[in-house]
Amino acid sequence: MTFNKELLEEIGLTKAEINVYLALLELGSSTTGPIVDKSRASSSKIYEILDKLMQKGLVSYIIQEGIKHFEAADPKRIIDYLQEKQARLAQQTKEIASVLPELELKQTLSKYKSEATIYKGMKGMETAFKELLKGPKSTNYVFVVGEMDERLNDFFKKLYVERALRGIRTKTIFSEAGRGYYESRKGTPLFEGKVIGTTTSPATINIYGTKVNMRMGTSKDVLCVMIDNKELAESFLEQFEGLWNQEVQTYEGQQEVEIAYNTLVGQATKKDELIVFAAKPKSEKAAKFNLEWNNLMVQRVHQHRLLYYGNTKINRERSDTLEKMECRTKIISTTQTLPISTVVLGNTVLNSIWQEKPITFKIENKTLADSYRQNFEMLWNQKVHTFEGFGQATSFFTNILTDLKAGEEYFVINGNYGANPKLGGFFKSYHALRHTRGIKANLLFNQNIKPYVKDLAQTPCEVKFLPAEFQSPLQMTFYKNKLYISLWSKEPIGFLIEQQEVVDAFKAYFEMLWRKAK
Repeated sequence: MTFNKELLEEIGLTKAEINVYLALLELGSSTTGPIVDKSRASSSKIYEILDKLMQKGLVSYIIQEGIKHFEAADPKRIIDYLQEKQARLAQQTKEIASVLPELELKQTLSKYKSEATIYKGMKGMETAFKELLKGPKSTNYVFVVGEMDERLNDFFKKLYVERALRGIRTKTIFSEAGRGYYESRKGTPLFEGKVIGTTTSPATINIYGTKVNMRMGTSKDVLCVMIDNKELAESFLEQFEGLWNQEVQTYEGQQEVEIAYNTLVGQATKKDELIVFAAKPKSEKAAKFNLEWNNLMVQRVHQHRLLYYGNTKINRERSDTLEKMECRTKIISTTQTLPISTVVLGNTVLNSIWQEKPITFKIENKTLADSYRQNFEMLWNQKVHTFEGFGQATSFFTNILTDLKAGEEYFVINGNYGANPKLGGFFKSYHALRHTRGIKANLLFNQNIKPYVKDLAQTPCEVKFLPAEFQSPLQMTFYKNKLYISLWSKEPIGFLIEQQEVVDAFKAYFEMLWRKAK
């Protein structure tokens, strides 16, 4: 079988290195003489070839009686070498990607060398911006403002005021790193700003009429490139408008998602209401952040409400914690617990998927935000909820175990298993759990359930049976302000009504039937 040396060439070994390595595999531990003979490598270059193989981890040596003896590494080391090379390539790709905007900027500038003026240092920058303000009155467009040192910030704060005094409007896009500068310029006349957290740039671009000023560096080494070119100005203005009109931003990973949420903290005021369609994050880190963030927002806004979907037990624990923080919460019980939440504040909507690597979509849109608010109010004030299918229809009874404490009670009219054979097994397990929680049941049963009553003997309950003419698959269960009407058909369905007056009416009906029942 002929060994395909081209494979080793393709991963970066030279022909001489391949021949020396293969020779060492056959020779074992060897001095340079036999290696040269076997590999036919140049004797003058053998040490250089061996040194390169050692750098790659494919050859090593030991000294015996003052003479170096070389050995080939295990062939599996080739795989390690290849993986290390791939890792280096991935890192280099990442580094090149980070400087691509700067390289592209250099390429753009090369087209306008004859029209470009370069200004260096703070004095040069001041001259550049004075030059930028000359010409017919227009709007000054700026993007993307990120971190600055104090001296640069002081200069631009005065510049924004000077533009306003000249009647020049300024529209500026800030990165998340520049949010503080956005906040400090909010009160400046003729100023509009936006923070687009995922946007970065190696230079800050100023567009005024046909002029473009590109600023780079800190106050110690600031550099401005001024170009007066209509085509270039229009090209950059198109980029600005694309960013300015962008309504959806994406944040991926826990750290980025936290940035999106903490952005809202800076926007919130005591006049605002925060509403949340809440979900339980999968990771403990994300769950902890959610609670801390909600606690922080309570102190910032006028009103804070959360609407939970899904498993009542899970949500009840979080709801109790949040209510201690003075968040108002409400739980809509379903068997589905989705890791998706929606946060609405002002015109901002955060849609988040709380998976292992969370992702958040930030949308700035008044129509969407108002639509979510209307839906939230409808669900918050909804008195009747429908549950379909066996899992959902029986979830109400599981919720009783988390809603009631030991010693508290609930009531049932016409308790039965209807036409669903699975109910017997469910309620047997359910009553065992109820027993451990010490919750009392007052049960007015249908006649056809008598064979199962013996299972309830050891649980805290009182049982009576309705007359045979009451036989029906319809059952009424109630406690506190909740009435649940369940139809135990082959495909069960339940209706939850949350209204105290309705529960009180059924309680009176129960007491009348209880007196007559046996």
